[in-house]
Formats: sequence, structure tokens, C-alpha cells
Amino acid sequence: MHEFDVVLLEDETGGYVALFPALPGCHTLGDTLAEVMDNIKEAIDLYMETPTEREKKDLIKEKVVDIQKVAALSKILPISADKLIKVLEKKGFRVVRQKGSHVMLFNPQSFAIFCSIHPWL
Repeated sequence: MHEFDVVLLEDETGGYVALFPALPGCHTLGDTLAEVMDNIKEAIDLYMETPTEREKKDLIKEKVVDIQKVAALSKILPISADKLIKVLEKKGFRVVRQKGSHVMLFNPQSFAIFCSIHPWL
């Protein structure tokens, strides 16, 4: 018997989804938590029929160490490289180096930023 970390999520259409980070592509569903828990063992057993013994050993070693919520922009607004550099310069950054189509800007109070200035951006 092998133990795997499982991530349980509420499905937007109702019910629950179980994901197995160590088993790429392996997941299962259930209308209730009890049902999804019953389906978990079956999904893992079926998945574990395909890897070689070496692959199984590698899969068993993988563990989830943490789960975090991360906020992300739903839509990134385009900005030209020139406008971005002007904004950064107003915030105290200065261009210190350019190599090809990449510029390095630095602000002594914070950090360096690398910016692509490709003509199509």
C-alpha cells in the first residue's frame, strides 16, 4: 500500500474533485465527500498499474509540503517597453545596462529589473 497527498476541491458545478500532485493527470470526482473519498483509492490503484517499478518509486517519494493561495491578475494590460521604462524611472530606477533587446534597470533602495524591449512588444 502506498500513501499519496490528495488535494480536495469543491467543483463549481457541485460535488468535489480530488487531485493527486504526485500523479500527473490523475484525478477523481464525487458528488459528496464520502463518494470522492471512496473513488480516491480506485483512481490511485488504476493509475499505479501503468508506471514501471522505478517510476513508482519516484512517484512515492513526492510529497506536498505546502498549499498557498496566490492572487493573480485575471487580465494583464499591455504596456510598451518605453512606457514601462519611463514608469520605472519615475519610481527611482535607472537604466544601467542594455544587451541586445534587454535592459537592466536598478534602484539602490530595492532591486534590479530586467525588461525586454523587443519591437513587437
